[in-house]
Amino acid sequence: MLTQATYAALVAELNAASKAYYVDDAPVMPDTVYDKLYKDLEAYEEAHPDQIDPNSPTQRVGDAPVANLAKVTHASKMMSLTNTYNADELRAFDERVRRETGLDVVDYDCELKIDGLAISLIYRQGDLVLAATRGDGFVGEDVTANVRTIYSIPKRLKDPIDAEFRGEIYMPKRSFAASNADRVAEGQAPFANCRNAAAGSLRQLDPKVTAKRKLDAFIYTMLSDKVPSTQAESLAVMGDYGFNVEPNFRVCKGIDAVIAFIEEWDTKRKDLGYDTDGVVIKVNDLALQAKMGVNSKAPRWGTSYKFEEEEFHTRLIGIEWQVSRNRTLSPVAVLAPVTIAGTVVQRATLHNLDFIKSLDVRPGSTVIVKKAGEVIPKVIGLVAALQPDEEFTAPTHCPACDAPVVVDGIQLKCTNTDCQSSRQRAIEHFARRDGMNVVGLGDKIVTQLIDAGLISSYLDLYQLQKQDLVQLDKFGDRKAQRLLDEIEKTKSRSLDHVLAAMGIPFVGLSTAKVIANYHTLSDLKTVTADDLTQLDGIGLETASAIAAWTQEHAAVIDGLIEAGVNPPLTASATAAATLSGTYVITGTFASYSREELKQLIEARGGKVSGSVSSKTSYLIAGDKAGSKLAKATDLGVTVLTEDQVADHLGL
Repeated sequence: MLTQATYAALVAELNAASKAYYVDDAPVMPDTVYDKLYKDLEAYEEAHPDQIDPNSPTQRVGDAPVANLAKVTHASKMMSLTNTYNADELRAFDERVRRETGLDVVDYDCELKIDGLAISLIYRQGDLVLAATRGDGFVGEDVTANVRTIYSIPKRLKDPIDAEFRGEIYMPKRSFAASNADRVAEGQAPFANCRNAAAGSLRQLDPKVTAKRKLDAFIYTMLSDKVPSTQAESLAVMGDYGFNVEPNFRVCKGIDAVIAFIEEWDTKRKDLGYDTDGVVIKVNDLALQAKMGVNSKAPRWGTSYKFEEEEFHTRLIGIEWQVSRNRTLSPVAVLAPVTIAGTVVQRATLHNLDFIKSLDVRPGSTVIVKKAGEVIPKVIGLVAALQPDEEFTAPTHCPACDAPVVVDGIQLKCTNTDCQSSRQRAIEHFARRDGMNVVGLGDKIVTQLIDAGLISSYLDLYQLQKQDLVQLDKFGDRKAQRLLDEIEKTKSRSLDHVLAAMGIPFVGLSTAKVIANYHTLSDLKTVTADDLTQLDGIGLETASAIAAWTQEHAAVIDGLIEAGVNPPLTASATAAATLSGTYVITGTFASYSREELKQLIEARGGKVSGSVSSKTSYLIAGDKAGSKLAKATDLGVTVLTEDQVADHLGL
């Protein structure tokens, strides 16, 4: 039970958490913990209305905008919906709506709640003139230049109307995976989740950075004198204007149908190409919405149901430090075993030194763990009441070579330029799937080859001999030959994969694709920062780092060429733009991988999407195509079988 003193402390704590979430894009507590504390705050204020602090988070939406983007005052307040967490709360909401409207049964528009960043889009005479974040609900941030990089948001509407559209900017799971792969390849900490990645990407000062992140948007509100009579009809109109609307919305008659919709999507949401953390429930009739109105905090005609997150408490036994290929020390939490989503979790990422310090994580701490995207375990919070006395101490020496470490921004870095662990990680990076894809050259084999003195860099792979390999433990004649054959295959890898494999700073596969359109491997020895800044999406800092590395490592480039690795410019540089429209690839194929099909389509001017919608031009369906094929058929999308793909692509 809160007292006046603990109430003041809770206001301060939640304001700090709100700023961390909305402004800094660095959450300090799980949503479930914040929501519980927020409810405690609401309960106290309801019982003591004379003591409400004007600065309480209940009196505002979000927080103030950051200072480095221009401020925008919204024409009308951008509000958040109240949250519900169970069927009883939903039925209480429905009872209030029926009481206020006088209806026995209410039609509700149910839409999946997208985990992203709220956006306001202003059109004048059909042209996009302003895009702004929600900010504190009254004043947001001008992100027009960045929003113009998002393909699903039209710059011009088909009708010359004056209107405001509101929706959610998000990062698709595919973009999230690609961005994190690039960040890891570049020695940066990965994004924690899709929402933070979207928020950080949208608020970049350089629109080119935003463009590289491949954001998307769903629009759900239209403010205009041409708005239809229902929310569902409004979504259809916005779709006709060229906006993406979340395709799984449904008009549900009565609260039982709403609950059934929620139960259905609590399972199906895992198969979507984007994150959803709940369902938004709105009175479908817009006239009834206007009649019910809003209170000081939220609309009375809608609510948000939050899916339960799989979060667990466990004890942090210790922190291990791994050395990356660029000598950065990455912390890994060693945990007391805990079962999450059907698997036993004993290790989880701690991102970097700043993350550890911001949470005040210590050996012996009780931490909150969840699976990111149901796959990667991560520590997301701390149970402060169960904190040990012993404080965290950062390592002073490299765990691999014992050389001194230095603080480099938010990272720790080994000072030994010849650190064996970093050399090993560079070889592992070279062999990974997004690089040279050396099948059979896993971490253990790399360690074995290094320990035997057969390799010290990835160039040494091309000097391996069968007579040396067969002397190693568990290396027979066939295994040795298979490895040599896989290494030989790398000589015909495409240029973008070669560049991504080399360990060039800031060059993941997406950046490598850009470079490979214009510069050969040999070119890189003399390429300048000015040359690289002419390419789409490469800024001065990245260009300077790439040019410095390639000039310093000219011998490495020569070594690859001498070994027979010297691919031409990628096909996309010269392939004719024979395709148009949007493609979705699903199922399995006998002759192609999905990635190969994607590259072939994009090289010919087509766009590849992860989900089927009314905007999909073609679905390429292999074996076990599943729900995407059914949806494409329902929407009348042209379906191509594997037998038809070659002719369609002109192969």
